[in-house]
Amino acid sequence: MSTTEPKVKGVENHYGKLRLWFYYEGKRHREPLNLEPTPENYAKAAQQIAAIREQIRLGTFDYAAWFPDAWEAKQNKFAVWKTQWLEIKRNELAPSTYRSYEGYLIREIAPEWDDTTVSDIDYLEAKRWLSGLTHLASKTQREVAQIMSQILELYRTKYPAYVNPMKQIRVPENDETDPDPFTPQEIKKIITCQPKESRYSEGNMAAFALHQGPRPSELIALGWDDIDLKTGRVKFARACVDGQYKVTKTKRSTRDVELLDESIYALQRQYEITGQLPPIVIEVLGRDNRTLKKIKFRPVWINTSTGRPYTSVSNYNARFWQSHLKKAGVRYRPVGQCRHTFASIMMSLGMDLSWIINQMGHTTEAMLRKRYGKYMNLTENASKASDLLKQLQN
Repeated sequence: MSTTEPKVKGVENHYGKLRLWFYYEGKRHREPLNLEPTPENYAKAAQQIAAIREQIRLGTFDYAAWFPDAWEAKQNKFAVWKTQWLEIKRNELAPSTYRSYEGYLIREIAPEWDDTTVSDIDYLEAKRWLSGLTHLASKTQREVAQIMSQILELYRTKYPAYVNPMKQIRVPENDETDPDPFTPQEIKKIITCQPKESRYSEGNMAAFALHQGPRPSELIALGWDDIDLKTGRVKFARACVDGQYKVTKTKRSTRDVELLDESIYALQRQYEITGQLPPIVIEVLGRDNRTLKKIKFRPVWINTSTGRPYTSVSNYNARFWQSHLKKAGVRYRPVGQCRHTFASIMMSLGMDLSWIINQMGHTTEAMLRKRYGKYMNLTENASKASDLLKQLQN
């Protein structure tokens, strides 16, 4: 630097252009100003470096606002933080959940925000964007908003002065959709409607779902080693979602429960189809969403078109369930309503709530009452659930 040039801490002459230097987050940073080293420009630079240091001291310094073309500023683009969030979630979420969230990012979030500096995302901008997601169901809007909020919170771990606008925005919730169970008359039609000979396996699967009430993901992951027909017990120990086998979501969901008589009959019929098939090897994902354990698996239910087990509830729904309901003359509801059917009938018949909770793998009585309360105490209590279900079908 020439002796005629003023000496200002944090300002230097770099090959004929002024450059600022400062320490931020433990590193020394240098940013060019594209200003000639004149006294007037030195004065401007001195004011800038003083303001930067004060903001750093207060914790309000915004790199991108000061130097939008700097490498450091580009690291604060939403796209960068989105990618970091995805990498973190890859090891935390179940694969099906991760794919769902990744899809929301690609379709709904990234097109709007990828090129935006995170610090520029404020309440008004975020509210405007969310208000435009009218094509999404309320539940999906909430999930998208939660993803956005989590990414902004990740940004705050580095820039705590930033205020996450998503924390101030509430997405209205629609009333929870009531269960839409099949009536006893509809159950009889579904069970007695004979599927094509090549679809007997799917028919047995439907009967079991209606009479036992497992979650659809548990239904398709059921193996013969989970069943004891002699003692009339079944263990629900895993689920299958979008092709990935995994342990049940919670320890409470893993349960050893009573098989109702009609469920036993469906399994006895199914044993003639798949009971003697050789086992296959599958990988089961642990609750940490990382650990994979290989096991030998003897599937109870198979897609009779392929000879392979169903690994997607939607595939069973599309390949058999929809057409079977139409053939039976029953109004369509997705296969998940079989579980609601079981619960509503058991509660209508006044079965002990602790028994129902154990059978279904619910967590609390309050949860069961909230979901199925209107079906309670419609008839006298009785001792055996399978007998009651038979009465409804006659």
